Amino acid sequence: MPTAVITFDDVVRSQLENAVPILQKHGFKATFFVCDWFRDSRVHALRQGMDMADLKTLHQLGFELGNHTKDHANPASLSVEENKAQVAYIEDLFKELQVPAPKVYAYPGGPYAEVAATTVKSMGYIAARTGGNRPLDLAALNPFDMPSYLFSDDCPDRFNEALSALKEGKTVILTYHGIPDVEHPWCNVSIEHFTEQMQRLADIGCVCPTYSEFMKSL
Repeated sequence: MPTAVITFDDVVRSQLENAVPILQKHGFKATFFVCDWFRDSRVHALRQGMDMADLKTLHQLGFELGNHTKDHANPASLSVEENKAQVAYIEDLFKELQVPAPKVYAYPGGPYAEVAATTVKSMGYIAARTGGNRPLDLAALNPFDMPSYLFSDDCPDRFNEALSALKEGKTVILTYHGIPDVEHPWCNVSIEHFTEQMQRLADIGCVCPTYSEFMKSL
């Protein structure tokens, strides 16, 4: 049975407003990677970013919340202690929300960073997501360097590539940002395209667990 792990970065409000109802329609779960840089940005001022109540709603709806660091800073440019502080900030945020501690991490910007991998592994995380636009190699899986397909309307063939991998029996991680993303047009996916893509997953009988559920199934 084809398996896709659907993930969202940066807690953009349109994810909750537009993507979640479509996920629920198909019975798909997903993991939302939380950062807090929206609070001090124009994005949050324009209510493009989720607030604490929105994050609580995601949890109550059965979706997973993961760690995407406080400031979305490049982890490779930070020390071990700075990386730990970035990760711990989101953990404290989850304690305030009274939701489960995050167990999965997404590298800000996408690329693998050894210092961040070592840090989150030492803090009890079970997996970390990178970019790369390729399927998982389950025979040689590194839980802290797990590639994903990153989608935008500027790369219309990428979803077809991921779907082809699924049809070949491979497992994929899918990464989205805003649906749509006003602040970051280079990773924008329209509601229409997202709706179509989720329908195509449903049409092939795709199973979509949370990231942590998938890791526990291995």
